[in-house]
Amino acid sequence: MNYFHDSSVVLGYIFRGADHWGQQAYQKIEDPIPNHSSKYVWEECFGAQYDDGSFYKGKCGWIKKEIMQEARQVILKIKQNFKFQDIITQILEEEYRIADLVERLFREFGSNPNFIEDFINAFNDFEALCYKRYCELNDGIKIQKHDRRKGYNEIFDHLKKYISNDSDVEIVIDGHHLATQLPKVFFITGDFDDIYFNRTTILEKTSILDIIYLGNL
Repeated sequence: MNYFHDSSVVLGYIFRGADHWGQQAYQKIEDPIPNHSSKYVWEECFGAQYDDGSFYKGKCGWIKKEIMQEARQVILKIKQNFKFQDIITQILEEEYRIADLVERLFREFGSNPNFIEDFINAFNDFEALCYKRYCELNDGIKIQKHDRRKGYNEIFDHLKKYISNDSDVEIVIDGHHLATQLPKVFFITGDFDDIYFNRTTILEKTSILDIIYLGNL
């Protein structure tokens, strides 16, 4: 049995605590079942020219930037003497990535006289933890990346009728290619619209054993 993870799992794992799929992604990658992904997934997450500095590039870099912007906005509101509950209400309404994290920090450090310093230190620790998880993935400690060279043009043309994003089609084919090399490959995703919605079609056309949607965990 093997797992193939798409970008929603990779990014969810890295940004656990500030990502919609963080807990589910962490659960699947920490599962003892072997984890796999692909060059296309890495390019989607970290940019076409990913390297050791790719934590700051691609979708990953964009999410990191968004989290830091949200943290700065929360710090500004604290300095302006907004009530903690008013801040929580606002960031929940505006669907901040860091809403749950901020709420926990308010509970832990809200009564401290040096709360802003505690808040900043906690976010620095959070960023360091995200980077550590990124390194564990990028260095092959938690996941094995594969670079497919075979085209599978017939499968691509068929799936393109159902999946609008070419990159998603390529990633599904990466999962299929892995399934021709290893037994019992499960494709793990948080993408409902393009991937899980087309589960039946994908399974009929590829060697993937099944598609597991993070929203069903």
